[in-house]
Order: sequence, then structure tokens, then C-alpha cells
Amino acid sequence: MFVKMCGMMRREDLAMCGELGIDAAGIVVEYPSPVPWNVDRVAGRRLVAEAPEGLQVVMVTSGAPRDIAELASYVQPHMVQVHGEESLTDVAEIVERLRPLGIGVFRALRIVPETKQAAGEITDPRDAARALAATGVKGIVVDSKVPRRPGGTGVAVDVETIADIVRAVDVPIVAAGGLNAGNVGEVIRRAQPWGVDVLTGVEAAPGEKDVRRMQEFVAAVRAAAG
Repeated sequence: MFVKMCGMMRREDLAMCGELGIDAAGIVVEYPSPVPWNVDRVAGRRLVAEAPEGLQVVMVTSGAPRDIAELASYVQPHMVQVHGEESLTDVAEIVERLRPLGIGVFRALRIVPETKQAAGEITDPRDAARALAATGVKGIVVDSKVPRRPGGTGVAVDVETIADIVRAVDVPIVAAGGLNAGNVGEVIRRAQPWGVDVLTGVEAAPGEKDVRRMQEFVAAVRAAAG
């Protein structure tokens, strides 16, 4: 199962991802609103260069398609995760702009916990996922949407909603939002996503990963995924 740990800001945390055999590390680069894990493009490019061999680096950002493409061209991540208020048209344009660079796109599909509806142009989560799949994205990250923070919310997404999205589309679905070693197994067993994405659930402090929590998370994923 695909495992991504996000909010990386330190070389030693990237190195630990490599030691644990994690598939991908997320770096938040020039996100347009305040988040604790934000780095500028120079730091982002350095983190990509410092990542151990075999570890994919996913640049998480938001903005206009032209700006995202320009940023990705400089940072040179393996993938870009679009995680803001971008429209379906924007996402399709980002996919097209990044294709010549060999950079695939993941798109966050954010779910409002209170309503279990998608934030954005299409509120039904299944229909929203189908529309996103049609833009050419490589995968969809199902995360929670809360007012206080655009990502890294630490708030769980309803498991049945994730399962509905998994059944609705053929593109890879990555479950995110409030995951930790204690609950990721249930999400995997009940929703059967293609992958999982964790941020606050493996942190000691914003931008500083906790090795023990990282180890426990990976062990829980592997136990559930078989």
C-alpha cells in the first residue's frame, strides 16, 4: 500500500522515510495561506535534492495554474498535490502544464466533516471524485475541510465516505485527514484505499516528525494491508 508522510521540513525526517520504506514524502511549498509547514521554493528544491533514493517527493501547494507550473519547474518534485480552492478547469490546466515536465498531479478532495459533503463546485463526494478523475489527475487525496486550516487538519474523514469514493472511480484514492497508528488500520480495512497520507499523526511538533510515531504508523499500515 502506498504510504505518504507530509509536512516534511528536515533532512533527517526524509532520511527516516527512506529507512522505513515509505513511498512518498510531502513538502508544502509557498502555500498561499498560513500553514506551519510552509517552505519557500529554494528550501523546497533543496529538500527534493536531499531525499533518499527511491523516495518520491510530492510538492503540496495551491494557486493559479501558471504559477503552480512555474513553481514545480523550479522545485522539480516527482509529483504535485493541488490542495486549495482550484476549480476543475484549473486542475485540468495544471495537469496539462505539468505533463511536459514529467510531473503527475494529485488533487485533494476535501470533505466537510459535519455534512459529509465535498467542498467545491460539486458537493456529492462521488460525483466530485468522478469529475476530478476526468481532469487527468494521477490520484485523489481525500482530506477533511475545516475553517481553521486548509490542510494538515488532524480531523478525520468519515470512513464510509472514503469507501464510497473508492468505489466510484478507478483512479488511486489516498485516504488522509486525522490518521494515526491507532485508526489507520480501520480506515484501510473498511475503505480499502489505494494509499494513506499522514501529517499531524506522526509529529512531535509542526515540521518535526516523531520517529516512534512514524514507525508505529508504518507498522499499523502493513498489518492492516497484509
